[in-house]
Amino acid sequence: MEFISPTARWFNDLALTPIDRLLISHRLKELAIGCEACKTQYLRVCIKNCSDAIQIWSVVQQVTAPRCALLTHLEKCWRSPEQPDML
Repeated sequence: MEFISPTARWFNDLALTPIDRLLISHRLKELAIGCEACKTQYLRVCIKNCSDAIQIWSVVQQVTAPRCALLTHLEKCWRSPEQPDML
């Protein structure tokens, strides 16, 4: 049983499709972040610190963001600081 500190906060307003909910909950469990996939369309996640919040945001973006947005972000990450911003 995982200990959840009293300062941890549970959020359950992530409305997702069943497949997205399954993918996200599986990945968050791999990252040892508390989450529960409700029978409705919501995913309940526990945010204990800033790192958890960033990881949750990142996992949700990987699953739900449009492919073109992910590609644009990846291209920006690959670009060296000397290259001009062409996007």
